[in-house]
Amino acid sequence: TTATKTTPLVVREKEMLPMPAVNAYDSCYRCENCGRTDFHSTWKLLKRFEQQQTQNDNNKRPLQHDDSFEDLQQCYIDLKRVCHGWSWYVQEAGERLLQSMLDRLAQHQGNPVEEQNVAWNAFKLTEELMLMLNGNESSSRTELAVPKESYTETTSEFLRRQQLRYKSAKLRLFVVPNPQQSIQDLNQVLNDVSPYYPDNHEFIVGLKECLKSAWC
Repeated sequence: TTATKTTPLVVREKEMLPMPAVNAYDSCYRCENCGRTDFHSTWKLLKRFEQQQTQNDNNKRPLQHDDSFEDLQQCYIDLKRVCHGWSWYVQEAGERLLQSMLDRLAQHQGNPVEEQNVAWNAFKLTEELMLMLNGNESSSRTELAVPKESYTETTSEFLRRQQLRYKSAKLRLFVVPNPQQSIQDLNQVLNDVSPYYPDNHEFIVGLKECLKSAWC
């Protein structure tokens, strides 16, 4: 069951008004799919994540200084438990965790064992995020309230997915000796995003440079 405000199967009980209790959400929301009303912990988790994102946006930085890797990892796991893998919540938490991994990768330059380990974990995360974007759930939930087929991807979400494919292809070059799959993926991303960006955009420039290095 998905407990998000945008999920059409989680409905507000018209005859109930919010109560000034700790579990006020539980009194006025019900899932039509399974009948659950105990959404307090879910709302609390989502609200906390939204507040963190607002703070990060206001500070114009991707991560708060006190966001530890373990905290980011646990947040991602928790959100996968209550939201669809293709939802903004899971994808945003996954990208924050991925960026933390990429930062750690840069810190391990000169240590090939740690570099390979961090790069492999980051690559696996990109693969998982893309699978979930395609509607293949990777979570502990056993019921789906909204099938992926009923969801229409926006242009911004499409471009965000291309960014993820780009990062995955770059990481594949790092962890897989044969570059053919990465070259194929990078060419596909370049072809897909070219109508949306000018040739001098950093995304296009980065893709072309990555392709050039892959052939070397």
